[in-house]
Amino acid sequence: MGRPKKEKFKYVCSYCDYRTSLKSNWNKHNKTAKHLKNVQLSFKFSENKQGLILCNFCGKNYTHRSSYSRHKKKCKAYLDSKKANFLEENANKNLAEQAIISDKDAIMQKIENIENKIENNLNLNINNTNNITINMFLNEHCKDALNLEDFIEKIKITLNDLMETKALGYAKGISNILIQNLKELPTLERPIHCIDKNALEFVVKEHNEWNKEDGSKKVDKVINSISKERIKRLQEWKDKNPNYQTNDKLYEMHNEIVENIMDVGEDEEGVWKDKVKKDLGEVTEIEKAIEKIC
Repeated sequence: MGRPKKEKFKYVCSYCDYRTSLKSNWNKHNKTAKHLKNVQLSFKFSENKQGLILCNFCGKNYTHRSSYSRHKKKCKAYLDSKKANFLEENANKNLAEQAIISDKDAIMQKIENIENKIENNLNLNINNTNNITINMFLNEHCKDALNLEDFIEKIKITLNDLMETKALGYAKGISNILIQNLKELPTLERPIHCIDKNALEFVVKEHNEWNKEDGSKKVDKVINSISKERIKRLQEWKDKNPNYQTNDKLYEMHNEIVENIMDVGEDEEGVWKDKVKKDLGEVTEIEKAIEKIC
């Protein structure tokens, strides 16, 4: 029994390993995506069994290579395929560029969001650190400070303070007495510290607890106490100078002291009390106190 004859095909595609004897099948194959991809826009040809030169894009055949060379310059199937691939490549390139731009914008937005979070966290940490530092300073380092009531009871006003009041004026006279009595105490034992001298905000120890002032009412309490105590010292001065009413020099001194220690009108009260608090803030600034122990 002889060998079966090997089937020979009229059309052979060397790019796709495709064979057929039907021209209709050949034309269909040449339009497939697989074929176009395999050819990769390389304008080549195939030879059939008769030695004819076949165009792999349109399927036309030529006897001479010179004829084929002229054909390949104007082959519509090839030019259309080349144009389609060019448009597809550019479309893909544009999509890729748009994707890169979109990704870049997204990355920049993420970076901006991260920077904002870092900045917010940093500000939060700074604020927390400041709060913790102040709280630690008050509750740990100033735990033995006097309560405000105890400090008020210890305030000393001398006759010499009255004489200085005559020279300093109402507000400065009270500031001088308050600051002198505070300076007699170590910084860590003082019942008042200023946390914002521009806003005139203070922390005060009362009932063994440190609290931020509410409208400086407690500081006003100290100021009012000193104001009243000065009037008591005036009586002491009178007792030591019983002839002040008949002695012109003493009488004039008495009147000057009275003028500078007696309470001013309600319209001026807020003004002179703020002056006292500004002087107090300079002496009791908490940041300076913290720096000394750090």
